[in-house]
Amino acid sequence: MTTAAQTAKARITNDGRGITVHIPVIFRQRGRRRQIIGPSGSAPWSPSPRVGPALLNAIVRAYRRREMLESGENSSTAELARAEKVPPISAALSD
Repeated sequence: MTTAAQTAKARITNDGRGITVHIPVIFRQRGRRRQIIGPSGSAPWSPSPRVGPALLNAIVRAYRRREMLESGENSSTAELARAEKVPPISAALSD
């Protein structure tokens, strides 16, 4: 029998209609990432990462603005900032 199987415990309820399974686990959180660590010998489990809408919008804007600069539609980042109605980079860095 493996170590994981030895540490898991099962108990049938008094009426015989249910079963309770006890598996010792450890919940860890590192930053924003959660991890469930099972008995020794088992692989750790983590939820799949999610892409938030703010990150997705920032990536889309970055690609669009890069295309605007590469196509010559805007010749500088200052001109691009005026066209997009956002403060220029130098103004953002001075804060």
